[in-house]
Amino acid sequence: MSREATHWRMAPGKGSVRPLRPNESVHHTLGPPSIGFGFQTTRHTLANSALARDLTITYTGGFVEPRLIVGSIGDLVAIYGSVRLMSLSAKYEVATTEEKIQGAAISGGGGLLFRITSRLNAEIGATAGKEYYNRDADTGTTVVTRLGVAYGL
Repeated sequence: MSREATHWRMAPGKGSVRPLRPNESVHHTLGPPSIGFGFQTTRHTLANSALARDLTITYTGGFVEPRLIVGSIGDLVAIYGSVRLMSLSAKYEVATTEEKIQGAAISGGGGLLFRITSRLNAEIGATAGKEYYNRDADTGTTVVTRLGVAYGL
């Protein structure tokens, strides 16, 4: 789909992430790094003014996310940096027509962990990166913001 030949405008999407990661301790000043694995899904709507139609795009995929705590503010807040590598599937739906394409994404970012208890952290963070479909780096940009709670076993 050529960007010049269309009149599409993507609205922000909503989704969910199901990560699995060792419990990160907020009171560490540096490291050790942790590696998280998970699955995420996001749903967006594209409005097309020329066709007067909406297109729904659903992104799903598994990811691996190395994360490093780079500093802390007292014993309650930790600052982290992360990289996310993801295998993506994008499903496009217009009315009753559906098409799927496969790709990958790489993104980097960071955030803050707030210690609630020794096993419970709140998190706020963001990542930005590139999506690749059919080995084409011009096919997308990804920005993900996170707000959540994590319980460590």
